[in-house]
Amino acid sequence: MSIDQRVAQSGNDPEKVDQLITEYMPFIASCTARLCGVADPSDRDEYSIALAAFEEAIRTYHAEKGGFLAFAKHVIRRRLIDYWRKNNRHNRLTSIESFRDGKDDFESDFLNDKAVDDYRKARERENIRLEIEQYAKELQAWGIALESLSGISPKHTKSRQDCRKIIQI
Repeated sequence: MSIDQRVAQSGNDPEKVDQLITEYMPFIASCTARLCGVADPSDRDEYSIALAAFEEAIRTYHAEKGGFLAFAKHVIRRRLIDYWRKNNRHNRLTSIESFRDGKDDFESDFLNDKAVDDYRKARERENIRLEIEQYAKELQAWGIALESLSGISPKHTKSRQDCRKIIQI
């Protein structure tokens, strides 16, 4: 009996659904690993989401939609992208595999936007680091160490406001 027929017969029977999920855990892990760019996704949140997405695929599958495994893979991909967007996790590594198949433009656009955002953040951090280094050099010309500023700067709001007024003169 094919997987498509087994899914159609499982209906809302929890035991059959659990059996299908257990049997296809390697498929679910493979889809998750490929999208996350990791070798073993079993200890990641994404794996739990992929399991729930596979169950959703079982519940919502119709034979006229095509093969079940392709449908399940698509549902898993959509749920993971929704999860990443919801949690705004930009520190994920991008899987090179997602760019190779080129079938899902939505996913590629999402990952492209993520890569551009990561690049901008890295450039911003680099610019801040360079600005701090330049500021430290200017302070050294006056004989002041950057580390000593916290100890000699005014603590009270009124004193800080007075210093700002003096600087503006």
